[in-house]
Amino acid sequence: MNRLNIAVAGLCLAIAVAGYLAVGKPGMPDNPMAERQAGLADKIANAPETLTPAETLSRLELATRQRPNDPQPHFFIGEMLRAEAESLRNGLQQSRSVVTQLSLVSASRNE
Repeated sequence: MNRLNIAVAGLCLAIAVAGYLAVGKPGMPDNPMAERQAGLADKIANAPETLTPAETLSRLELATRQRPNDPQPHFFIGEMLRAEAESLRNGLQQSRSVVTQLSLVSASRNE
């Protein structure tokens, strides 16, 4: 690596640390899961359409612990994971297609 690359990497690291110290809260303790779940319960009661997939998954995981014999939360977790895997697979296929097209363009320019 040349000196410019090292300088840019060092600058990026310094900016990241400064941003974390300015915006983040390094001294703040973790938020206990019970408090987070209570907050999610409030969110579900007031604005369920604003739940993120991660929040939905968290609530489903809680339901599986509370009702281990109920198949419904297990089913929905499986559906969420299946949809995510399908999305990733489609993205990978599109990436391969783009790489193939770029390779063909590059090969035609080199001829």
